[in-house]
Amino acid sequence: MTKQRTRAATTRLGEGEHSIDRVQVTEERDAEGKVLYRRLAWTIRLPGNAKTTRKFTQGSPRSTDTAIRTKARATAKRMLEEHTRGGASDWTKRSSFAEFCEAVVRPDIAKAPGLSVTTRKAYSASLDLLIGKCDGLSHEATQHDKALGPKTIQAAAKILAIEACLQEIARLHGKETSRRARSVLTGWVFRDLRRHELLETNPIKGERIDLSSMARQREVASGGQTVALTRDEYNRVMDFLVDMDPSQGITAPKRGRWGLEHRVAMRRNMISVTLIQAGTGLRISEARQAWRGLVRDDAAHMAIDVDKAIAKGKVPRLAHVLDERTIWHIRELLLAHPEDPEDALIVGQAGDRTKVWELSKVRAEARALYDLVAEELGIAKLSMPGHLTHIWRATMNMQLMAVGIPPAARAQQLGHTEQVALDYYTSAMPVEMATEARAAIYAG
Repeated sequence: MTKQRTRAATTRLGEGEHSIDRVQVTEERDAEGKVLYRRLAWTIRLPGNAKTTRKFTQGSPRSTDTAIRTKARATAKRMLEEHTRGGASDWTKRSSFAEFCEAVVRPDIAKAPGLSVTTRKAYSASLDLLIGKCDGLSHEATQHDKALGPKTIQAAAKILAIEACLQEIARLHGKETSRRARSVLTGWVFRDLRRHELLETNPIKGERIDLSSMARQREVASGGQTVALTRDEYNRVMDFLVDMDPSQGITAPKRGRWGLEHRVAMRRNMISVTLIQAGTGLRISEARQAWRGLVRDDAAHMAIDVDKAIAKGKVPRLAHVLDERTIWHIRELLLAHPEDPEDALIVGQAGDRTKVWELSKVRAEARALYDLVAEELGIAKLSMPGHLTHIWRATMNMQLMAVGIPPAARAQQLGHTEQVALDYYTSAMPVEMATEARAAIYAG
């Protein structure tokens, strides 16, 4: 007599119950009938949930029914424990990707041991771009229409969706920003999705995603050198910035965290940073981190002592302030807050002068300011995409210090080797040379 197969129970699962012992283990075979793997499809009803969650437990072709069911029970037990603690079992593949990132991934980044404050902020900023949160200072925020945030977890984990999102970030924010976003996606988001059993593998592992062709192109001329302003263009820009009303071109945002006053304050700070860079050749990272104790001002001459703490490569140098407009602007900044200690920043964040302005925010604000100046003065070079703040170092080397200042002295001013200065920007320059360079800026 043939033994009949036991029918699976059809009664409704109660809270905390699963169907592991109700269903049969099945076999997946190839075209030739060879068993590829054995699998158990089961469901579980978590406490407080009206619907059941479907799960699959897989074993090798030689796995016994008992072994597969034991593995499935371990999974069910873990899900119930995590649900009790408020863990992964609250999420499904149909859940919002953005909500998962905000509730799970961002807190993980915030509490992860061994990360510096700067690294945490960078990772969090990358997470913002992945889900489509952008302040829109460098472009319209609505341009992030390929962001993963509006999608479900299942849809966001598709290769084409991820590729479109990363390429969009590269186009709007640059290749390096997109690469960091990919690292956060694989190292933090996908890791949490796997821990919550919503993703089995990294969907883009080994995938080559073209970020270069979609990225903003750096502002280089055909010869490979960074674009520089002429002396006339430089002076026109400096005069414009000195006289500029910070509220020019600023409109009240329709929505967002910051209001009109804050945006005007950011524009004012960006003008200051730009004048400092244009008058010294400092890198953007150096200008935004410089503190007032580094300013050397003896009335006849001013310089900024670029400490190794902020200098690229940790190599300190003395950068002379070669433009009188920058000298007077720095003096005004310092006199505006005479009570500040020596370690206070020359230019800090708009909302908190004691904090260093985040590099991504500075670059976004620079983009908006440069586009405005380019349009007002008709200088197209300022509206070119890429690392625009390097235009001041190029101008300093190729125009303002090109006559009478030896390459070695120029390299010391900019903090480069002579060869780098010659190729791309063609201890301290003597004060006499700095004085000569200052005079050359205003020469006809």
